[in-house]
Amino acid sequence: MDPTAGRQGGKVSWSARIAWLLAFAGSLMIAAGLLLLTLSKPNRPQVAVPTTVERLIPSRTRPVPSGSGPATPRPEPETGQTQAIRPSQTATIRPTRTATTQPSLTATARPSRTPTSVEPSATHSDLTTLSSGDSREPIGGVPFPILSEHSDNQWRFGVAAYTTIPMFGFGAGALNAGWYMAGQLGADVPPGAELAYNLHVRGATLAGDEDLLLARIAARPGTLWQLGNEPDVIWQANCTPEEYAQVYHELFTLIKQADPTARVAIGAISQPTPLRLEYLDLILAAYLERYGEPMPIEIWTIHNAILREERGGWGVDIPPGIAVDHGRLYAVEDSNDQDIFRRHLVEFRAWMRDRGFQDRPLLVTEFGILMPPDYGFLPQQVKAFLEGTFDIMLTATDEEIGYPADDYRLVQRWAWWSHSSRQYPSGNLFDPDTKEITLLGWAFADYAATH
Repeated sequence: MDPTAGRQGGKVSWSARIAWLLAFAGSLMIAAGLLLLTLSKPNRPQVAVPTTVERLIPSRTRPVPSGSGPATPRPEPETGQTQAIRPSQTATIRPTRTATTQPSLTATARPSRTPTSVEPSATHSDLTTLSSGDSREPIGGVPFPILSEHSDNQWRFGVAAYTTIPMFGFGAGALNAGWYMAGQLGADVPPGAELAYNLHVRGATLAGDEDLLLARIAARPGTLWQLGNEPDVIWQANCTPEEYAQVYHELFTLIKQADPTARVAIGAISQPTPLRLEYLDLILAAYLERYGEPMPIEIWTIHNAILREERGGWGVDIPPGIAVDHGRLYAVEDSNDQDIFRRHLVEFRAWMRDRGFQDRPLLVTEFGILMPPDYGFLPQQVKAFLEGTFDIMLTATDEEIGYPADDYRLVQRWAWWSHSSRQYPSGNLFDPDTKEITLLGWAFADYAATH
């Protein structure tokens, strides 16, 4: 640019001055406008990382269902999805035994059983600090047989109690439960009750202290150990089939070497749908390929949820290592559908038979209602689901797929969720704050005592 442009005789002309002033004023106006625009913009909200509860339960408001009719049928998987395994015979339901009197709100006293373990001490200290050299006895619990010689069925009724709070503080003996599934190595149970442990894994590793585990194995011969909690769920154990085959082999070997009398169960998948059965097939194949022998499974365990299978959606998402985007698209109102609950059991038992596992016991180590009351699952609906599913598991038999050693029952034991959960309180048997038994807890106790 010519530096002398706009000058006349070394002086700046009036027209040039006016042009510069106008340009300067324009720049100020543009800057002011941008500043006002920035200040008037609303702050962008922070996006919170969803919690387990937010991922499992859909974030939407829905009216309380007005009727009690069956849930709307949901679409089956599209072409390319694993289809449901159909047993050759539908499981029959034996007539439910009718109690001679109507259950009251007061739990019937449980028949006394002589515990084979030590009585709980006066101070129920948390045993999570046990070291491999600690000689203290565990609190509560007796060796865990799969079947019981007791003439009643109370030994079948269990409670999932993933809590660090000693259950004695809740008066858990009032439930008349025969066993407890604990998620903490420091858990305790009422005298005479049986105790099983869920060992948490993450990927291909144990999520805990191996020395503590060895100490507990030594202190509790004959205990049932479930190896992993929902390896098929990405925000739980989150194991690929190859990872789970590896961690199962390592823990199975560790436990059996430490206690040959220990009972070892495969980790429970969240729900036995065709998609999850495909995941189990991949685990069996991965184990065979890696170790050159079939996977040694003494006991099968499952959870029996009724949740949506959709990648990135609410529910239980898609198992690790599976490439599809959806399985069964259950809806919220399906959560207490007893027909779906029964179908899951029949399909899983048929899958077990087809893979040579009919002679293995099946434990449902977690089931219940996870949806909150304001989604339509009020205490009376949850109570009906508890009693209805108890009826199913207590009476469902099938000679073609059931467990021969238990009169061909489909399920040998089960554990209701939950003892006292703050995340999913709809199925609580105890209030986690007051430690008082709930009306649902009384319903559990009455059913267990009268069947």
